[in-house]
Amino acid sequence: MYLYLRAKLYYMKKQLLKKSLLSVLALALFTTTSNAQAPTPDLLHYKFDGAGTSVTNYASAPPVGTTTGTIMGTQTQTGVIGCMPALVGTGLSSTNDYVNTGWTPNLTGSWSISFWSSNIQPSTTLYYIFGDVNSSSFRCFTNGVAGANNWILRGGFTDVLITGAATTASNMVTFVYDQTAGNITGYVNGAPTVTVAQTAAPLNGTGPFKVGGYSSSTGLSPLGLMGDFRIYSSALTPAQVLALYNATNPVTPTLSVLGTNTICAGNSAVLTGSGAVTYTWSTGSNSFSINTTPSVTTTYTLMGANTTCSATPVTFTVNVNALPTVSLTASMYTTCVNAGTISLTGSPAGGVYTGTNVAGNVFTPGTNAGTYTAVYSYTDSSTGCTNSTSTNIVVDLCTGITNYLAETNGIQITPNPNAGNFTIEFRNESEKSIEIVNILGQSVKTVTTSEKAVRFDINNLPSGTYYAIIKMNNNVTTTKLIKQ
Repeated sequence: MYLYLRAKLYYMKKQLLKKSLLSVLALALFTTTSNAQAPTPDLLHYKFDGAGTSVTNYASAPPVGTTTGTIMGTQTQTGVIGCMPALVGTGLSSTNDYVNTGWTPNLTGSWSISFWSSNIQPSTTLYYIFGDVNSSSFRCFTNGVAGANNWILRGGFTDVLITGAATTASNMVTFVYDQTAGNITGYVNGAPTVTVAQTAAPLNGTGPFKVGGYSSSTGLSPLGLMGDFRIYSSALTPAQVLALYNATNPVTPTLSVLGTNTICAGNSAVLTGSGAVTYTWSTGSNSFSINTTPSVTTTYTLMGANTTCSATPVTFTVNVNALPTVSLTASMYTTCVNAGTISLTGSPAGGVYTGTNVAGNVFTPGTNAGTYTAVYSYTDSSTGCTNSTSTNIVVDLCTGITNYLAETNGIQITPNPNAGNFTIEFRNESEKSIEIVNILGQSVKTVTTSEKAVRFDINNLPSGTYYAIIKMNNNVTTTKLIKQ
């Protein structure tokens, strides 16, 4: 029993380790594929994007004499595959109609050849699209032994047949010779479709290597199209071939923008573009996403492209709703500790009052002196936009406002604070001038009298802080009054 349990445990551990290794391998393969970039050809790279008979070679290290190819005969570089410039075939003899690359093939090791084709009509005529008769008759053609709708690569090696790619539809065909692996793999639109074992597959001879034709045979079919022709002196990996397809796919990208189309003034909107490889916003940003804070309703334009095609620009409008106009007033702005409550009035009605000692629309002074802030917030139900405003209320200890604020002159003010009626009493009947001013220094009431007790009625004045300026016996006394 013990031996059985040990054997069972060993088997379970072995299976778990096997699953872990498979997971790691899968993750590594995914990462490699995701991070692969379309490599730049080092030998030949024709985009057929020029004018006339001169074809620029965009390869990174073109052989001597190959920086520019020359279109011979009546072929032109005026075609398009989707939005990709293309060579246009004539279906005539390659003796006269072909692209002279100026290249003498000299590859004895690995290599890769890739091209796009379109508008290839089925026929009984063999149409050749590249090759060199002096390099072991290295050539690629359709029809005949290849069969209609197929491409075949033939030379000093075993034939490689790719089916269903020589059609009127647009297809990217890639042949990869891996000398180490000893095979040639054919790809259609980035996916491997055939692998043929090879003892050797050199591309080596005296030239000239022709594109759009071969030897004196019939070249690229009438109005047949070839685009983005590439030759590498290395074997591309499957991930690189797929990346090449994704990078050169001549389908015009369709742009779209997602984002918030309505905001309140002062808020931001994040707009995110998709559908392209590169992006340009009307703001000048080249990021796929922008964060914008428009002050008024604004329309943004997004332009984009992939490696070969530009998309039709799209627009996105961000509507900006104005914030509601909000106000807040208080029945008085200065009071004493433990004094009566103060009413708050916010406009428009229906908002929310907040703040220390604020409950609903009422402020209660309480026992602590200081400056208190009442806040009124209002949300417009039609737009959802919120605005707020605030006002300060000063709560004074009111110490120093005593019944005898100026002992030397014998002045008594009662009550203070008051509700609008108070009396100023004096110890003598000397003539005196009494002026009541508000906090702005504006005179609101003036009395000249010799009476010992002077009654004041300021019920018609708003609540708040006032000052009594008393001139008597060549002395001036100023004291603070609080009307609640």
